[in-house]
Amino acid sequence: MLASYRKHIAAASTQLGRRRMHSLPSTGPPTPRPSCNRSRSDHNDNDCVPLGRHNPSDTAPVAPPPRIARGDSGAAPSFIKTSVTASGHVGVIQLHRPRQFNSLCSQLMRELQDAVAAFDQDEAIGAMVLKGGHRAFSMGADIHELGSSTFVDMYRGHADVLDAWSAVSLAKKPIIAAVQGLALGGGCELAMMCDVIYAAENAKFGQPEVKLGIIPGAGGTQRLVKAASKAKAMELILSGNMWSADEAYRAGLVARVFPSDQTVAKSIELAEEIASAPPFAVRLAKEAVCASFELPLAHALVRERLLFLMGLEAQRG
Repeated sequence: MLASYRKHIAAASTQLGRRRMHSLPSTGPPTPRPSCNRSRSDHNDNDCVPLGRHNPSDTAPVAPPPRIARGDSGAAPSFIKTSVTASGHVGVIQLHRPRQFNSLCSQLMRELQDAVAAFDQDEAIGAMVLKGGHRAFSMGADIHELGSSTFVDMYRGHADVLDAWSAVSLAKKPIIAAVQGLALGGGCELAMMCDVIYAAENAKFGQPEVKLGIIPGAGGTQRLVKAASKAKAMELILSGNMWSADEAYRAGLVARVFPSDQTVAKSIELAEEIASAPPFAVRLAKEAVCASFELPLAHALVRERLLFLMGLEAQRG
């Protein structure tokens, strides 16, 4: 089964072709600066500073966020890299397990959970961007890890790598997925947990689990129907084939498609625009839209009306 999956990924990589690696946006730490410009304008979206470098006096006191492993202590390797844009209002999270095409092992998912929680609690952050690498956003769940877990282990949650995924779908602040390269299986499901997907021209989306004798297990059979349609979801899931970025756009899964070297920058640009709006209004708007996927229309309309009145009251006082 593992050999079949590797063969599928190898075929996808060949289809993508060779890409010049210098187009990958820099993920290393930027040159430290004596101070951070907290203004919402006149900044470079790609100029990122390490998490926590913004001036804490600019925001109300909040509880200390969960610790994020950075991989610079010489202890355990870190599979997540985090940064904040120069404005101080957008948190950038990168999946960083390149040799495994960003396969989603339990350690990576725990680090992702911590990173999302930290940005969600930081009052200076208005939106987040989740990205992978140029060749792969994520090829999916770690098959080796799943293969070593029993049903009882996974049901109890002790070894379930999907347990931490709720942090992305339940985040209060908007998350934009910047997808380059492969987004297969759990990688496609992870992208669908975000609020907006911006795709590079080299992006490939798919749910190939049926070819392994299993089915998507992190929301693929549910979210894809709502993002595209039943017919489109059936076609992709039952065949195990892949969509190009343009096909995903036409199906409604992807909001916009960009040249690969612009995808992350455009995602950050959208996140900055979102972060410039009143944060309470953004939170209410996200909650109202998400309600349409979870509630019958009549109930969702009631929820929207209540959220509208809540926002109106907040504006008045």
